[in-house]
Amino acid sequence: MERIVLDPACNYSYSSFYIQGIIDFYHGKVSYSSGPFVELKYGPDTHIFAFKVIEKTSEKKIAIDFGDSTDIFTEFLNWADIYGKINLSPSSKIEKDKHKIRIIAPGYGIKIFNKPLATLTAIINFLKCNERTVDFRSYLSNYLATTNRMQLFAEPDFHTLDNYIFFLSTYWESQEVTNKYRLNFIKACRNISGIDFEGGLVLENSVNNNNLGDAITNIRLEYRDYISKIQKSSIVFNTPAFHLCHGWKLAEYMALGKAIVSTPIINILPEPLEHEKNIYFVSGEISETEEAVKLLIKDKNLRKKLEKGAYEYYLRFVQPKKAISLLLS
Repeated sequence: MERIVLDPACNYSYSSFYIQGIIDFYHGKVSYSSGPFVELKYGPDTHIFAFKVIEKTSEKKIAIDFGDSTDIFTEFLNWADIYGKINLSPSSKIEKDKHKIRIIAPGYGIKIFNKPLATLTAIINFLKCNERTVDFRSYLSNYLATTNRMQLFAEPDFHTLDNYIFFLSTYWESQEVTNKYRLNFIKACRNISGIDFEGGLVLENSVNNNNLGDAITNIRLEYRDYISKIQKSSIVFNTPAFHLCHGWKLAEYMALGKAIVSTPIINILPEPLEHEKNIYFVSGEISETEEAVKLLIKDKNLRKKLEKGAYEYYLRFVQPKKAISLLLS
């Protein structure tokens, strides 16, 4: 009989999507133990998660790297039999252990426990791995962060408001390309008469925002309200996020069955997204983005095609249980 052992030292907030996938795939037969992972160390930027599948005569060691960077965690690659990588650049050159690496789709933080149970689980698990992970305050905050999220979304009903567009994102000081494309999308939406646009850019810190004008917003939403507005939005906008990675937004949009307008995807996906099938690609310049928005607002059939295509992609590659199944196959 197989046993599934999870490394408690991981960043739980970022790991939660894949932990849920393991729970679903193995029908809840999971436990946490530090023993099988004693050689692995986690710091604040160790965005990776390890687990073991232990059978009677064999075991399999798996690492899931959900870091924004295209870099490989060599320590974990050396340890693992399978290394799932979310953000791998087509230009990445990996000489050693390349056969271990498998591309998996991006996920997003989800709720597994309520706040009391998340706190209790964090305390128990920290005692198992405190010498290999971050300080307790940081460790606990990663568990508590998931309690503000939602469990897996229900199947989308594809009901939207025709002329309503909602977009809320962070303006990151160091990410000029991402900031430019997000700002251009907001400008494009506001250039079109008849569009009810809500949202804007939320400043990461108190940066100089003289060139951002009314694109800056002070909107603060509970996660559930944020998702509700996305569900109503006729289209959504995606652009590679921090370090040009696959952001959580992309996975959330697909899980919600949205018509996605996106700048080109930089890193590798399990299967490329296809223009006008499951996504609508634009260069990111204002004029082209504006034309795409106009088209999708007007052409409901294309919009519905994109919605269903995005959700089908989610079911095939992104859904937590499916992501784990593909990783292990």
